[in-house]
Amino acid sequence: APRILVLGAGINGLSSAVCVQQACPLAQVQLVAEHFSPDTTSDGAGGSWGPYLLGDTDPELIL
Repeated sequence: APRILVLGAGINGLSSAVCVQQACPLAQVQLVAEHFSPDTTSDGAGGSWGPYLLGDTDPELIL
């Protein structure tokens, strides 16, 4: 079985490791990182979704 090393445990490293493992189920995937969750910025990564005004939008139309 192939042995694969992924550097970094942030969103890119974890996503890459999962994709490799899904693509090659027999592969031995190992993560190496200086920090692991919850000591990474990935724990706080996320989008914000909220109402905002755009141009001449009537404030009453904003939810």
